[in-house]
Amino acid sequence: MGSQYTKEDLAAFILDISKSSEAAGSDSAVPAVGITERLDKIHKEIKDGFAEVDTLETSLKEFKIHSKKLTKENQGLKRAVNSLRYIVKSQQRYLEQVDAKHREKNIVLKGLSEGQWNSKTEDKDKVADILSSIGHASATAISMRRLGKPWR
Repeated sequence: MGSQYTKEDLAAFILDISKSSEAAGSDSAVPAVGITERLDKIHKEIKDGFAEVDTLETSLKEFKIHSKKLTKENQGLKRAVNSLRYIVKSQQRYLEQVDAKHREKNIVLKGLSEGQWNSKTEDKDKVADILSSIGHASATAISMRRLGKPWR
């Protein structure tokens, strides 16, 4: 609560004031009319205030517990995300390597004119002539296809 007095100290103090004012009776310089009722009302308000403080302290403790649980859960989720991020990056590198391996022997020829019959055998002959002219006569095309229009 932050003060040097406990709830019990304040309650005892109020009761002492209440009892001393009743004992003083009409001889007191302070009029006794309604003092007991007013002190009882103040006592009740203070008691209710302390109850509310207790409720708020309990709520704060529960909030702190829940906050710690959420923090731990968040840290676990961050670790899981980082782990998944690493896995995805590794898979991307692997797929890029597989794709590079698959494409490493590919050749793309542009501007190769279509033959009169537009046949695959004519294209194979043209590719063999090109490979021979650049010094790779022993190389053969395993498979080939034209990009764009499909074969007839």
